[in-house]
Parts: sequence; C-alpha cells; structure tokens
Amino acid sequence: MERIPQDVAELVRTAARSAPGYPGDLADVHRRAGRRRNRQAAVSAAAVPRSPAGPPR
Repeated sequence: MERIPQDVAELVRTAARSAPGYPGDLADVHRRAGRRRNRQAAVSAAAVPRSPAGPPR
C-alpha cells in the first residue's frame, strides 16, 4: 500500500488545521516569507553607508 487512503488523509489534514499554529497553512508560509524579505531589505538598507556629500558625480 503506497498511498494513504483519501479519507484518512482528509482526517489528518482536518485535525492538523484545527490545531493552533498549523505550520502547513500555505497563506501563513507566504506571509512569513514576505515578513522575512521585508526584514532583510530593511537590514540591508540600514547597513549601506551613506555618503555625507551626496551621490558621486
């Protein structure tokens, strides 16, 4: 038996979704990835030194 029966798979998914903090929720994965990108962009922007004279000519 290589495949999980459909009814068992649905029961497991339903039980997992009802648990708090279900880690497999795709919307949450995208949301966390967006937060991480935003955080990395902010850190990168803060780490770039700014020239007091302005941009080079």
